[in-house]
Amino acid sequence: MKGKKPFENEFWVRYVRNLKNGGLLLDLGCGKGFFLEAAQKFYSTYGLDISPYAISSARERCRGELKVMDANCIDFGGRQFDIIVCFDVLEHIVDPSVVISQCSRALKKGGLLIVSVPNLESFGRFLKQKDWFGYRDSTHVSLLSKGKWTGLLELAGFTVMDLRYDGLWDSPYFRNLPALPQHFFFKFLSTVLFGMGFSFPEKLGENVFIVSWKS
Repeated sequence: MKGKKPFENEFWVRYVRNLKNGGLLLDLGCGKGFFLEAAQKFYSTYGLDISPYAISSARERCRGELKVMDANCIDFGGRQFDIIVCFDVLEHIVDPSVVISQCSRALKKGGLLIVSVPNLESFGRFLKQKDWFGYRDSTHVSLLSKGKWTGLLELAGFTVMDLRYDGLWDSPYFRNLPALPQHFFFKFLSTVLFGMGFSFPEKLGENVFIVSWKS
């Protein structure tokens, strides 16, 4: 199950609060609820995940409403959300435009949507080829270019306002060099710097985070 480092979750909560401080927040594909645990101090939180095990784990740390639910059909009793985050989910969906449309339907006008997906322009992809993290996971069925992702968002009524990249953390990258120093130089430093709020250049990010408003 996915789970970002604690200081990455704290960063995203700070980032979201700078744009919308308070309201209803939905974590679409919430996993074990680590992001919601950080966000529930400031928002009325909701979460969904397709995994009953993940939702059961999330209920141990989150007080908000949590549901076992397919992302293709968001249903929280007609509630309209101020913020939806969708980290590491869309690449697992055969037709991600359906989920993006569901997010648009579930968001208030002016609502905030943040999605993260593998970055096909990553230098790591060119270094690792078939061993790149985006290709190693057979459930990654929608690996699209940044332009195609932003196009899908715009077709669903979103205006893209920010793009952020999270560093080269998929180490080791060089087979002829020891793995441990590569993990420190790439994985550790990328995770720390991104968690502190640093956005890497496009070529130096394994994931792209797309921040958009519902127009």
